[in-house]
Amino acid sequence: MSTNRFGHLTLLQSSRTHARHAAAPIQLPRHRAYDRFGGASRDGLCDVATRDALLDRLEQVGELAPMAPLSFVAVKVVGLGELNRERGHSKGDTLLRLVADTITKATRATDMVGRISGNEFGVVLQGTGATGADAVAARLSFHLSQALAAYPMIRCEAAAATGSGINAPMLATVALDPLANLA
Repeated sequence: MSTNRFGHLTLLQSSRTHARHAAAPIQLPRHRAYDRFGGASRDGLCDVATRDALLDRLEQVGELAPMAPLSFVAVKVVGLGELNRERGHSKGDTLLRLVADTITKATRATDMVGRISGNEFGVVLQGTGATGADAVAARLSFHLSQALAAYPMIRCEAAAATGSGINAPMLATVALDPLANLA
């Protein structure tokens, strides 16, 4: 047995009275999840969330949905110190902005991207389980390797940690752990 659930619509007003307004296109700006944290919680160099704002978001998401899937992806830029010594800090800053921009473009609008330290970035993936987090880490690795092709001494490594909201306080630490020994 199957049932159909259809609602019935009743026309209350002729659509022709507002035809001029309906024809005008609506411009919607791209949503950036970390805009609501304000300028003080935004990294000035890379235009992403600061470490504190990113970790606060991770905790907030965990508290709101303690049993829902939650993941954190960490990205480390390896070789940045060598680039800074050879070409100067301005080139390193340009590279960090490129990495942050690439990560932001490769993630969903609901994901929060932030800078954890000088050469580490993180992404909070709300509602994403293990398979999705691994896919995001692989996608970030691919896009970053494409974006950094002009810098042969630089590579980016990504690692993901997955759990539920109740695990939120430790997800960032677990994701960053495999990247700790990379220089």
